Amino acid sequence: MNKVTYIRKRPYEIPIKMANLHELFCKGRKKMTYTNNARDNAYRAIPHLVYYAHLEETITYGKLGRRIGIHHRPVRFLLGYIRDEICSKRGLPLLNVIVVKKSTGLPGESFLQGGTSHLTDEEYKRRFEELRDQVFAYTGWDTLLRDLNLTPVND
Repeated sequence: MNKVTYIRKRPYEIPIKMANLHELFCKGRKKMTYTNNARDNAYRAIPHLVYYAHLEETITYGKLGRRIGIHHRPVRFLLGYIRDEICSKRGLPLLNVIVVKKSTGLPGESFLQGGTSHLTDEEYKRRFEELRDQVFAYTGWDTLLRDLNLTPVND
């Protein structure tokens, strides 16, 4: 995560380390706000995530994006919505953690509400595995689908 990227801030560019992006944009922010698009995509994604939770399998960002008809890059926004507005508010396991990067088999850096920059690589992996196992062990996903008036998928 020592890769340097550039954030365009007209008319000049600012070099910044990728690990600091979350802190830069979220520092002091109390609550994330989500677009209607993120919300709508989240509701389209939840039945697919529940399906994979029942299978006790993870799904990649790309595969989830294809399943709901969007590019993989905005998937992170719908996952944030699921984390904050669906799971956290209901006291459910974080369903968003089963969506992983194809290259690492791990979720993105924002799978926890406060981010993950404070975790070592080992802590990051261990926390993911703990949360993933909670998602797989949870037996109330069908109740969530009913509560949200969503139809299960039967891949």
